Amino acid sequence: MNGREKRVDRWGMALALALGLGLPVSDCRRAEANGDAGSARAGADGVRPLMPPPSCAGTVPRLELLPPGYGWHCYEDADEPRFSFCMRAAEDCEVTRRNTISTLAGRGETHRIGSCAPQPGAYCHTFVDLAQSQPLYFCFPNRDGCAASTRVLGAQPETYGEVSCCEAIVTL
Repeated sequence: MNGREKRVDRWGMALALALGLGLPVSDCRRAEANGDAGSARAGADGVRPLMPPPSCAGTVPRLELLPPGYGWHCYEDADEPRFSFCMRAAEDCEVTRRNTISTLAGRGETHRIGSCAPQPGAYCHTFVDLAQSQPLYFCFPNRDGCAASTRVLGAQPETYGEVSCCEAIVTL
């Protein structure tokens, strides 16, 4: 991540809204802002530990895994948000879009998948593919797709580890 990009947190929310993204804070940061607690017992400072949403490990994405660049190219699946993806390069977006359509068609599924379009922000999360011991990332055009992905991967602890919460990543 370079100096022109930032995570959208409590302070960056105004920026995201000004850009017209409407990107809320991450699931982890929202839990903190809402005062959701994982324990009824407060520490010496009166702060209670937070219980992250069940769809993530309570960690923020490993931003070093995200590709460098400015902005995103995204397509949306109107039928299933977790099959919507964002990539840095338009060419990568189009290849991923075609692969998604082909994979779904191979399973006998027809989805309404839009064209790749540029946008300044994306929701991203990271995880580890345990079979290959490889850290990876997924980015989505909307929070729903990212949240669905964290739920699906988080429900497979034998296959995927360290599933992070979703963060909104915008180009400044």
